[in-house]
Amino acid sequence: ARGMSAEVRAAGRKAIRAGAIPQRTVARSIVMGGQGLHTGLKTGVILHPAPAGFGIVFTSLADETAIPVRFENVTDTGYNTTLTSGSRSVRTVEHLLSALHAFGITNLLIKTDDEVPALDGSALEFCKQLAEVGLTDQDATVEPINIKHKIVVGEEGEGLEYIKVEPADHLIIDYTLDYPKPIGIQQLHFELTSPDTYTREIASARTFGFVWEFRKLAQLGLGSGARIDNAILVDDEKVVNTTLRFPDEFARHKVLDLIGDLYLLGRPLHAHVTASKTGHSDNLALVKAIHASNWI
Repeated sequence: ARGMSAEVRAAGRKAIRAGAIPQRTVARSIVMGGQGLHTGLKTGVILHPAPAGFGIVFTSLADETAIPVRFENVTDTGYNTTLTSGSRSVRTVEHLLSALHAFGITNLLIKTDDEVPALDGSALEFCKQLAEVGLTDQDATVEPINIKHKIVVGEEGEGLEYIKVEPADHLIIDYTLDYPKPIGIQQLHFELTSPDTYTREIASARTFGFVWEFRKLAQLGLGSGARIDNAILVDDEKVVNTTLRFPDEFARHKVLDLIGDLYLLGRPLHAHVTASKTGHSDNLALVKAIHASNWI
């Protein structure tokens, strides 16, 4: 590299970051059990290594119906992200997908029934298990999605609900959450630079909701698995069932969800995402807009 200018070396490093990266799977199978957040049923999940080019695919334990992780297979974004193929659906995939996105796992067979277990309401246990079994880089490569131009969903502006992407050489997220008190306004800046960064800053942030929301969910037949140990419950004045892991745990969980929903693109995303007051339906709308764009 002697005689190479600093600018040329920097450009080379940038090309490595922005270019093709190895496809990756888990080194061995992982088995986890728990309860579904929305069904309330005892459930489990098995993560199996998969060959290069396989992608991330859910299968039912009952009849092995394949449900590939693609935005075209999303059938519900109301209170979670649900994937469907034929007569089979799997709910609440976003926390697991978030961990897989952060760890750069591109090939995986996931066996589960109607819902991925909630565990403690975060992605922390998924990260611990992935780190424990280890990952295998495969011979094939995958091209991350590199955003070339700004794409906006919604009306951009302070206090408005919108989500946008702009060019960046890794995933950067600026999230603004605006909820009624006692949550209020929270802002978070996060850069996905390594699985360790994600595990430390995002993975342990738990799902949350107001007590009245869970009553409403119960009327809809959802949320029946919300217990004092797998979701943060908030009333009109305070958190009623736990101690927060971060002062801004609510915004961190929204970023966790966003990282998971962005993986519906099927490839790692290199972009600067700015989101304000958004949820699963906005995330899916952005994924569709990115896919429809010729600017990738």
